[in-house]
Amino acid sequence: MERTSFSLLAKELPYLVAALTPISTFFHDPRPFAALEQLMDHRGLGIRQVVVLGADPGLEAYGVALRLAELERQVALPPVAVLGLLLVEEDVPVARRGVYPLSVLPSPPPQWLRPWLCRHRSQQLLRIAPAVRARVRFRHFVWPGPLRLREAVDLLWCWGVFSLFRPELAERFLLAAARAVRPGGFLITDVQGEVQLSRSGLRGVMPFVYQLPKLRRQA
Repeated sequence: MERTSFSLLAKELPYLVAALTPISTFFHDPRPFAALEQLMDHRGLGIRQVVVLGADPGLEAYGVALRLAELERQVALPPVAVLGLLLVEEDVPVARRGVYPLSVLPSPPPQWLRPWLCRHRSQQLLRIAPAVRARVRFRHFVWPGPLRLREAVDLLWCWGVFSLFRPELAERFLLAAARAVRPGGFLITDVQGEVQLSRSGLRGVMPFVYQLPKLRRQA
């Protein structure tokens, strides 16, 4: 093998490893969920739908839906719908079923989580509660490409999914996805591209959270 082939393999290897190591637990990274709680503390800021880009069989989208369900119960917010866009087509029926091994639970699982989960008939499996499954939809999404949503997004969640791409591709795909955010809407992401995001009008408002300013009314 030529030296150039080795250098190319070394460049791509971290992204190949990430692609072969999917998210395996709920709330695997607490940082975006802390940001979500801060947003919802401000009475939801008009957030009625969250679109979650995921490279897993629905765990990230369900994690968002589970946390929202509990926050809504605590502070009496209107229900928020969740759309999970999955990179792997075979993950879509798994996500829609909402049945997972017990190993997806964080250790120890938080007390608030228990009412939103049901024991499956197999003691080694759990099922997402119907009240949560009913608010989450899933469909396959092919990268790169426009999100093709019916309406602009209140909150776009892009956490961990762009680690599958080289930084220059991650920034390009993130900018394309960010165009789906409505004026006044939000983006939660771990991609460090504040300069690039500012070109699309998004502004950092707290760690990992960006907002597209509302349109100014003409006098």
